[in-house]
Amino acid sequence: MARRDYVRLLDVEPRLGAGLSASGRPEARRLVVAPVMTLADGQWDAAELTRILGDCAPFGCMVAGGLIAHELELAGRAATYLLGRGDIVAPGVTTGGDLPLHRLFCVADPVRLALLDKTFLAVTQRWPSIAGALLLQVVRQSERVAVHQLISQFPRADDRILALLWHLADRWGRPEPAGIVVPLAMGHEAIARLVGGRRPTVSSALGRLADRNVVSRLANGTWLLEPESRSLLDGSGPLGPAPDVRLLGPQDCDEDPADPVEPGELGACFALSG
Repeated sequence: MARRDYVRLLDVEPRLGAGLSASGRPEARRLVVAPVMTLADGQWDAAELTRILGDCAPFGCMVAGGLIAHELELAGRAATYLLGRGDIVAPGVTTGGDLPLHRLFCVADPVRLALLDKTFLAVTQRWPSIAGALLLQVVRQSERVAVHQLISQFPRADDRILALLWHLADRWGRPEPAGIVVPLAMGHEAIARLVGGRRPTVSSALGRLADRNVVSRLANGTWLLEPESRSLLDGSGPLGPAPDVRLLGPQDCDEDPADPVEPGELGACFALSG
């Protein structure tokens, strides 16, 4: 891993300049830059940024090229999703609270990371809309993760795989005469990790999808979707009313607020109905 040159962030993610005027964009493009770090294939220990750079460590990184698989593991189960160009990685942020989570970044393609540091924050004070656009970028990324979570809840492996491939196609797919190509070389094990399944189950499901001419694997390891197969994911109707979920404070509980709540009693302060 080596720290090299600089990259123009508006070239990496043009939506960062959505709020700029036509006259202001050229100067912002020239000045809103970030140092670039290159990651080789394999596992990446994100914490090493802090160890190497100390107080100069970035508050976040933007993927400027390549692909990272982000995996979280808990109690023998793993959830994996992909980070690509324009996505934000926050190496110093940990998740899960007291849960014994294991976090892994796997560089699936040589990756270039733009380091977002104090210099970037200082420059964006001149163009606050860029900071706002960066926040929207994080929100879009969070929404994609939520969609991925939804896909993992489909009961049938066939549906999970088809939905995943269309989800990836919405971002990376390209139309070809034969259909929609998802230009990610993924084996059955990789897809199993992405849909929260086991490889034998995924292999069987991919076989069924191939027999129906819905999904096929190309010679280079990428995937081809039959254009009309998206309709197979159409819902049966509008969703029902949202569940009534409320977070209650101690004043809403029957217990004396001064009386500490034991772990087994926490349900008394949370209401879920519908």
